[in-house]
Amino acid sequence: MKRIGYLMSLVVVLWACQSEPVSSLTRITSFTKKDFVSLTQITSDILTFEIPFAKPVSLICLNDRLMVVIESAGSHTNLIKVLDLRSGQLVQQFGKQGRGPGEFMDISSVHYSETEQRLDLYDGIMRRFTQYSLAELTSATIPDQPHIIDLTTSLPAYDFLEACLIGDHTVCGVAMNNQHQILVCDKNRTVCLGYGELKEGTADPTLPENILENSMWLAPHPTAKRVAFFMSFADVLGIIDLDKKALQKHHGPDQFSPVYPAFSLGNGLESYGFTDDTRNAYNGIVTSDRYIWGLYSGRHVKQYMTRCFYVHVFDWSGNPLHRYELDQPLSNFCLMPNGKGFYGITYDENSEQIVRFDVEEQW
Repeated sequence: MKRIGYLMSLVVVLWACQSEPVSSLTRITSFTKKDFVSLTQITSDILTFEIPFAKPVSLICLNDRLMVVIESAGSHTNLIKVLDLRSGQLVQQFGKQGRGPGEFMDISSVHYSETEQRLDLYDGIMRRFTQYSLAELTSATIPDQPHIIDLTTSLPAYDFLEACLIGDHTVCGVAMNNQHQILVCDKNRTVCLGYGELKEGTADPTLPENILENSMWLAPHPTAKRVAFFMSFADVLGIIDLDKKALQKHHGPDQFSPVYPAFSLGNGLESYGFTDDTRNAYNGIVTSDRYIWGLYSGRHVKQYMTRCFYVHVFDWSGNPLHRYELDQPLSNFCLMPNGKGFYGITYDENSEQIVRFDVEEQW
């Protein structure tokens, strides 16, 4: 789930099937740190595994015993390890760079469905999901021909930066021709909803038309047809209700806007970069039946902005509930299945480790 390399334009348009806008923005709110019910400082415990990690970039729990860790190999994220949390042993390892079945160019998002006991690995370069059942992940041999959902067949012109599955719907964060949107596709992979209108030159996420910016973290509700997303360079939480075709947007707690000016690449092409004023907002998202959890930075470029010292918790109405202050920064995290804590990836100058935080619900 890498974001920094995906800087695109700040020009976003509303798009839906047959060019008819069928989505609506129903709620826009702003909040500050004072609106959280409470703040708790928590400390971590380092987990011990029998194998070293090369470069872990994301992780997710399958149940209270098994964890999947995604590692990068060189410049691509394509190595998957299944680990036993109790024994610290490696259960399974698979994945390599390539475009064939069971191969990955770059795994950009990972989701696990507890109800269907299915792991969804989304490859942003290949624009496809590769799916594995829990039984397959714990078997002696990983299948050579896993189930694949290819998104290029229905929407071939888009760059799919982020995607997740909600029942028979697919929710995609996409970019095309310097435009960024969230598209919702039905079971036939036909776009049925579109979100995102950002007027050229507008960089203020408090405005109704400025719903999205170029980079986000996306996660589905475990059972309902809802999806939440955090922006990476503006502290904004968005919640989409697929049944009501409505979007909520909540700006805070620091209420800053994306800052990355354009520069010319020649031949009429533009790209975007950072300045000293660029800030990182959220660097990860996990969801449960009741809550949305976001890994928060708020730091500037010169402050190692992807090091996150806070976890923010919201309900599915977007109300800020609780802030956790961490004793060490995380680059990514996942929720424990029982909701009583989370695991995270932390790093120092020498290595990267997986740590555990236990929490109690206090709101």
